[in-house]
Amino acid sequence: MIIGQTNGNSEMLFKEYEICTKEASRLESNIWQTATLFSIGSGIGLTYFLKEFLITKGNYSKLELVVPLFAFFSIIVSLVWWRMAKRWWSIQHLKYERMREIEKILGFRQISIVNERDNETMQHIKSYRFIYWFRYKIPKNITAKKCDDIAKIKNHEHRGIQPAISFLILANAILWISMILISCRTIQVDYRKGLIEFIIITPLILVILFLFLWRKH
Repeated sequence: MIIGQTNGNSEMLFKEYEICTKEASRLESNIWQTATLFSIGSGIGLTYFLKEFLITKGNYSKLELVVPLFAFFSIIVSLVWWRMAKRWWSIQHLKYERMREIEKILGFRQISIVNERDNETMQHIKSYRFIYWFRYKIPKNITAKKCDDIAKIKNHEHRGIQPAISFLILANAILWISMILISCRTIQVDYRKGLIEFIIITPLILVILFLFLWRKH
């Protein structure tokens, strides 16, 4: 009876493990599919307005309002998407956490081995402080420790896609703000007016850079 209960419990845990795996994959697909759609939409908008500025010869006054509105809309959409993506990542993290719990019971190592290798790689990177501070954002709970077997972690790319995605959002914001500056300098013939607009918009760029580069990942 006990053996039967143990087998039945193992089957239920294995099914739950499969469900968690599928859900984690689905959430990952949602993140990248929506990121691709957003990038394509933003890229089309940037290409169109650049064409208007650089190729088309005509009256640019219609772009004076359209470009800032489209730019701010794109930035707002990217920030909303970022919140959604972080929510999906949070749920995905819970799925992986549950999978690790099940692995301890069933003796699996699918997720555990990846987590261990990630930690080893990040510990090794963090031991080189210049590289750590200059290039990577390693979580604070990861301790610095050099790996004895470098070949084991040499080609392993550790987790940390969120900083890369935040860079994509930051780059999108900078490009659209630059587009606003281009439109201002194109439309405003008066140098003083263009200079005033530049002085007003530049601090906004600095604020956005500060918020994104110093946010916690």
